[in-house]
Amino acid sequence: MTDVYPYPSPPVLIPPPHGSNVASIIGAQGNNGLYMTGVSWNVSLMHLKVISDSDGQGMSSWVAASMAYARTHGASAVNLSLGHFYQLCYYDGETGQYVCDFPSLDPVLFGALRDARASNVIVVCAAGNGIYIPPNNVGQNTDVTPFSPATVPTDNVISVAASDQTDSRPGFSNYGVKTVDVAAPGVSIYGLLATYNANGNDLSNYSVFSGTSQAAPHVTGTIALLKAKYGWESYHGLRDRVLMGTDA
Repeated sequence: MTDVYPYPSPPVLIPPPHGSNVASIIGAQGNNGLYMTGVSWNVSLMHLKVISDSDGQGMSSWVAASMAYARTHGASAVNLSLGHFYQLCYYDGETGQYVCDFPSLDPVLFGALRDARASNVIVVCAAGNGIYIPPNNVGQNTDVTPFSPATVPTDNVISVAASDQTDSRPGFSNYGVKTVDVAAPGVSIYGLLATYNANGNDLSNYSVFSGTSQAAPHVTGTIALLKAKYGWESYHGLRDRVLMGTDA
């Protein structure tokens, strides 16, 4: 997810059903006798593809271009169920090794988020699913190790961690007192597949994912409901209504 040479960061694979799962959490139609419903039943969704099906990866510039399209075509909120541990690396000729540091900003995404802010667009970002340490992903403190774009310090961003069925943080979810704003359901979350065989009881129509990618759209769907009721609110007002309406 970066335009800066990413070695030795491993690829973060996002399987093809991911996008339809996320979108349906935000806005799958409700009260229609089917197996699941989204948070906001009648929201208008703008689907913009920024991740490659072939390898599950993308570039910051692709995300920035999609955000530019969204803000210039009337979007009030953007859901970014994606991200990466942003790092700058260089080759040390004396040691023969790559050396990396973790600055707080991905400049490409920072620019895109800043432009979204200027257009009164709120951006909901997945806080990230940690780093794979066999046999599981282990959540990281993003106050220490930034995860972009969730930790980009602009006030139109909401960074969302995952919670489980007991309202606890699952081990894979990133966290951070300063850099994570809220948690939402992110364990074994049902979503729709892109294809549907007209049988709402057939579980083959659905995908089940766990991750902060599933937590973020719960918040985005909530923003859609708030925008419908409080249409005059700016991004700042919508952000405040979300964060002030949660429990600690």
